[in-house]
Amino acid sequence: MLDKHRNLVVTRTFSKAYGLAGLRMGYLAADSSVATVLERLRESFNVNGIALAAAEAALGDEAHLGRVRDTNASDRAWLAGELVERGMRVFPSQTNFLLVDTGGEATALEARLFAAGVIVRPMAGYGLGQTVRISIGSRAELDRLLEQLK
Repeated sequence: MLDKHRNLVVTRTFSKAYGLAGLRMGYLAADSSVATVLERLRESFNVNGIALAAAEAALGDEAHLGRVRDTNASDRAWLAGELVERGMRVFPSQTNFLLVDTGGEATALEARLFAAGVIVRPMAGYGLGQTVRISIGSRAELDRLLEQLK
């Protein structure tokens, strides 16, 4: 599609499917004229050697990719069920997060969770004042979230 649409920019991250969120690694595909402009805007040294090595290893490890996807899918389904049991509406998701209708003003819940060291993202800026975005983290992190929701 890049050959047909010179203004198309495609970005991808290693955060989700490859499980490398902490490394802030990703890539961009675009026409060279667009990439040249974007290169001038990029911060110097914005990707370190460790992130590059991890991304290269991840690209070559299909088994790892499958494990991350499977774990994300099963933990997402498990967390969705737990949240529904607590009376929350969970929107369908194929991502590494859930959009959750809390049934009330989400900013108060977000503040209470933040004070307990659990970070969720309120979605009021998108016109969804009762919803939060909850990333699928480790099982220990999800257990901590659920404990705080009690």
